[in-house]
Amino acid sequence: MKVLLTNTTRSAGMIVAQSLARAGHTVVGADDRRLPLGLHSRYIDRQYQTPPKTGRAFAETLLEIVRSERPDVLVPFAGANAVAARRDEFLQATRMLVPDSASLETVTNKASLFAMCKELGIDVPRSYSREQAKQAVARGDTVVVKPTHSEGGGAGIRFATTVGALNAALDALERAGREAVLAELIPGPTVTEHALHVLFDSESRLIAWFSLRKSVQSPLHRGITAAAVSTHDFALVQRVLPIFEHLRWQGPADIELKTDPRDGRPKLIEINGRFSGAIGFPIALGIDMPDLYVRASRGERLPEAALPAYADGVRYINPGPYLRVLPARIREEGLRSAVWALRAECAGRVVIPAGRFRDPVPMIAKMLHRLTPGTENA
Repeated sequence: MKVLLTNTTRSAGMIVAQSLARAGHTVVGADDRRLPLGLHSRYIDRQYQTPPKTGRAFAETLLEIVRSERPDVLVPFAGANAVAARRDEFLQATRMLVPDSASLETVTNKASLFAMCKELGIDVPRSYSREQAKQAVARGDTVVVKPTHSEGGGAGIRFATTVGALNAALDALERAGREAVLAELIPGPTVTEHALHVLFDSESRLIAWFSLRKSVQSPLHRGITAAAVSTHDFALVQRVLPIFEHLRWQGPADIELKTDPRDGRPKLIEINGRFSGAIGFPIALGIDMPDLYVRASRGERLPEAALPAYADGVRYINPGPYLRVLPARIREEGLRSAVWALRAECAGRVVIPAGRFRDPVPMIAKMLHRLTPGTENA
């Protein structure tokens, strides 16, 4: 089948493209940037450039590509909000698993997500008004300041421990034209953080899931997953299922939780309505969510997922972020402790995203891209 995939100049998008191609699909790529010399993954048949994913022009351009290429399935790894806003038009031209715009907005907007979780009895961090946040930092607590809408990976998050830092964080978001959510910081190290990868079919049936416990984030304590270990935490999946049942969800979602040491309860931090940036981890362990997405989009009725179908205790390392955060770990933990932690994180069976090694040309192109002034480094 022909699959149109977005986000294909980013590392995770390249890994998904590789997975789809190895499953026998023809992959057409689209992204809002172009790598130097027109290079792209060898697993992608053709590559298109789109406007930025957050603008109205993105959906229009992607629709034009869909109408021209006539793919069997669209996988909006990035830009799902824009696609959901014109969901009916896309569904007239191709197949996909994307929730309706209202459902996607509910989980993307952290304020509305927290409000819904409280109604459903799902634990979340305590939210603050601006005045309550000032009182919290005045008594020595840390307040998390984050954009109401974000793309995950810790983008835009700040930790305020003084009234001055709180005001500075809020002012920075205001200057950027973004609203803020203020919440308590759930204490505890990175190893108390969990991520769930889930996939639902067009009937909102759970057809795949994967869970992991984080070891290292990049940047430290708030960024993307640099190291992790696979787990069999279906109980955590069951805790959040009411959200997706309530919204009649379709497609993938990436859920972040953290266990609160004060009461031992996992608190939901955020949901991203897309495949995770660590999608290479479940793929490497046999949970090929991109191919399952394509099959379910085409109407294949896959069995509901319950029992884990992969090995637990397997370690994952994303080399680039893992190495970039190493100096900060040494400064924070000390050299001896950091070295011992690295030894533990590299012990046993370790998965490293394979796409970059089997597909070196775009990796080289990305390095050239990073050396170009004015370009971003995703």
